[in-house]
Amino acid sequence: MFEKAVRLKLRFDTPKGRVGVEDLWDLSREDLTTTFKSLNTQLKDAQEDVLFETRSVGNKELALKVDILKHIAATQVTEADATKAAKARREQRQTLLGLKAQKEQNKVANLSEEELDQMIAQLDAEEGATSA
Repeated sequence: MFEKAVRLKLRFDTPKGRVGVEDLWDLSREDLTTTFKSLNTQLKDAQEDVLFETRSVGNKELALKVDILKHIAATQVTEADATKAAKARREQRQTLLGLKAQKEQNKVANLSEEELDQMIAQLDAEEGATSA
């Protein structure tokens, strides 16, 4: 579909002006929607004027433009959903890491005085060994 559009050097009339296929990816959702509605209306009007089912070259180009805009919109929605899901996973991971750190602190806090003294003595011994 995109190869055909590039070969035909399709241009789209958008609220931002006349753009090529590659520039459609940079348009806002509102601009894509406006462009789609305009092209879709043109396509419907062109199809209503046809008595027989043979499509003119202009109708084929309009249909291709509409299909391209539908594809771009679907891709943007999929990418936005994937970004949201990745963000949610990162946030959940951070929460889990925080809970794990709390549990480790609670584990140390629940040690007896003798166990804490042993850990301190061991750390002091290791520090003395490395500084010597």
